[in-house]
Amino acid sequence: MPRNRHPHSVRARVGTRLSQRLGMGALGIFACAAPSWGQAVPSAFGTFGLRANGGPLHSVQSESSTGAEAGMVRFVGSAVDPAGAWEASWDYSADLDPNGNAKITGAATIVNKSDAAVDFDVVFEVPICPFIQSASKMGGACTIKLTTNQNGGAISTQGGNAVFTALADGGGGGKLFHGPFNMGSTGSGTAQTANVFGAPFPAMASAAVSERFGLRHVFKLTDGDTVLMTSNLVLGGDPANFVECAQLTAPAAAAAAPAAPAPAIAPSISPATGAPTTSAVTLGATSSNKVTIAHDSKTKRKASASRPKSSSAASQKAKAPAPRSSSPSLPRRSPWSRR
Repeated sequence: MPRNRHPHSVRARVGTRLSQRLGMGALGIFACAAPSWGQAVPSAFGTFGLRANGGPLHSVQSESSTGAEAGMVRFVGSAVDPAGAWEASWDYSADLDPNGNAKITGAATIVNKSDAAVDFDVVFEVPICPFIQSASKMGGACTIKLTTNQNGGAISTQGGNAVFTALADGGGGGKLFHGPFNMGSTGSGTAQTANVFGAPFPAMASAAVSERFGLRHVFKLTDGDTVLMTSNLVLGGDPANFVECAQLTAPAAAAAAPAAPAPAIAPSISPATGAPTTSAVTLGATSSNKVTIAHDSKTKRKASASRPKSSSAASQKAKAPAPRSSSPSLPRRSPWSRR
């Protein structure tokens, strides 16, 4: 069945409301990609927010452009600290419709250009339509790749935090790389680690999603070093619990023709529930270089003796229920309210 897509009025409602809720602080210098290929795309915003050392929120809205996959849109942008302490860039593709699962796939790169370690709190969120009024499900994966300079360095997070947290309406869902976490090198080189949750995607029970979903990264990065966070988040639920967005109640004549259903896309990682963290390290030529990777007890699990089978491809898009007149009134939270 044809899928209901975001109408152009999403820009005014979602873009403005997200920026107001995030409490935009001093903005960094930024650039966002414009729609490509000269064709109309769903007008939605992905909101990227960054705090450094608990300072002002740098919030940048990336307007969607046409994605490479049917049913997907793309959000690309960058931000530079006016004081020159850090740089950030991101490139995410997203399916904003939970029929057959909503998705965010892509990466963010953070560079610490200062001469001291910096605590970063990074969030990327996109709107969802239709809403999921109850009993959503999540699953996903994250890969952390650290590149250090000749002085070495590390990425870490303290106890009580997690380097990766899935978000639903600003509230935390599945987490990966629980603190205390530390991965680093004494010299120049790279270190990499990956993990998954909620497999087969999506399998972890989560809360209602009445507005948006996304990712959060909380970590400390040493001076002169770069981290690349590559994420894959899948969000779904029972179509019986879906509630159409307010825009979809407009007369049919005013709405654009619905897009063809997107093909099912298998997760980029073949996950296993409770899979242990996997790591790969490439160091410089100095033999004294070393890498330490520490996780809490939740990720210190021995791999199963028999290799888990890959999860099957995502199910075909389900038929959405008839639109309802209004969305439910649910509490909305911001990830920035819980530092």
